[in-house]
Amino acid sequence: MKTKFCSFVLWSILTFASFAQAVDSIKTMDTTKTVDSTKTVDTIQTVDTTYIGIYKQEITIIGFFSRDYIVVTEDTKPNSPVNFGIGFALRNTLVKFSYNFPIIKRDDKKYGKTEITDIQIHNFGRHYLIDAFYQRYKGFYSDKNDIIILPNMSVQKIGFGGTYLSNGKKFSAKAAFEQNEKQLQSIGGYALGGGVYYYKIGLESPGQLSFNNLLLEINAGYSYSWVINDNWLIAGIATAGITLGNETEKLKDGIIKVYPTILARGAIGYHQSFWGIYFSFLIHNNSLQYSNNKKLNLYSIDTQISNVIHFNSFF
Repeated sequence: MKTKFCSFVLWSILTFASFAQAVDSIKTMDTTKTVDSTKTVDTIQTVDTTYIGIYKQEITIIGFFSRDYIVVTEDTKPNSPVNFGIGFALRNTLVKFSYNFPIIKRDDKKYGKTEITDIQIHNFGRHYLIDAFYQRYKGFYSDKNDIIILPNMSVQKIGFGGTYLSNGKKFSAKAAFEQNEKQLQSIGGYALGGGVYYYKIGLESPGQLSFNNLLLEINAGYSYSWVINDNWLIAGIATAGITLGNETEKLKDGIIKVYPTILARGAIGYHQSFWGIYFSFLIHNNSLQYSNNKKLNLYSIDTQISNVIHFNSFF
């Protein structure tokens, strides 16, 4: 059952991502045709060039420091490090790599050791954003009062979500979160989204308690990009909504719980004609049901500082 479920989730993620990427590729392929040295004609107007600009350089290199982690009930955290990664983009195709090389890490003896597998895909299209997660953390600590190490506590999250942006012709998620476009004017618009998520939790309480939850998420919100001046940008996309779900055994009996959910991402950046520096974050909140109507709040948090360089040739 686990193998079938994971295969289904992986197939769904890849199919959804490929479809959305294909749609955006069709929409943003060469939509301008040169008439003479001074004029262009939009054959398919998908981008308002008074709001969105592109860099003249064809190659982008991104170096970044990031920290990804899951917080349980606000005071229970994994001992996750700050990692270093690099990204490379040729025109509109961006690929990022990160390696679990701990630049900054807390003392294992004081905070315990955490085993981490964290794979995330974030695709920023013109109108569609896609988020896919496979996260597994084992080994947490609680700092509510004194620090208590919880070596057998584990959290696993598998799922994917999508967000539709109403004003994709003028609002550039790529400018804020991939840094391979420019937002030229401030603009906002509504956002609609949803997703499917599966959680498997192991608690130390005082014995080992394991449970799972399957959730359907529906949300809506707003996106806004504030162009402070030619160099500074602040952007955000925030949605709130509900999740419908429960433990899988209770779902078979038709018992469904409803909880609020939040998905928010933001970025602040400074850029020049060939370089820039950005800070970005992603926060995703879900509430889980277990053991006689008890509730557990989880927060997936990703933070990143990026240094971006644009150029035309390696030589």
